Amino acid sequence: MAKQLGDLVATLFHQSHDWKITLLSAWPDIVGPLVSKVQVEKVMEDTIVLAVKDSCWLQELYLLTPVLLKTINKTLDQPRIKNLRFKIADSSVKDIKKRDSVVRQPVPKKIYLSPAEQASLEKISDKELRQALRQFLVRCYQER
Repeated sequence: MAKQLGDLVATLFHQSHDWKITLLSAWPDIVGPLVSKVQVEKVMEDTIVLAVKDSCWLQELYLLTPVLLKTINKTLDQPRIKNLRFKIADSSVKDIKKRDSVVRQPVPKKIYLSPAEQASLEKISDKELRQALRQFLVRCYQER
């Protein structure tokens, strides 16, 4: 006798707590692209504790509290949340996520300018301009 996971979760909560299920399931839509930066830690009567990856995001989300409260309460059947509390996420979780999300930058390949390009650059009398144009040309070749 197989049951849907949603049905099992619904049986674990009392009917008066259905709004919490709605909140948790709609969380990615509520915070949008910030879903990777903030997660619901705890839901109490009229307060939600949010775990944030680092202090910078904690500050930004704290400043966005009125907008978040409005969006959360608009998603629920009635205005239920009055307070948001923020905390830094557990460091072990944060370290794992950071380690997994490290993006390796490709090593730039060595670029050699042709003799014609070097001769053209040598004709420029202003040293700073010549160096800036050389760097620009090299960067253009690297991005190909």
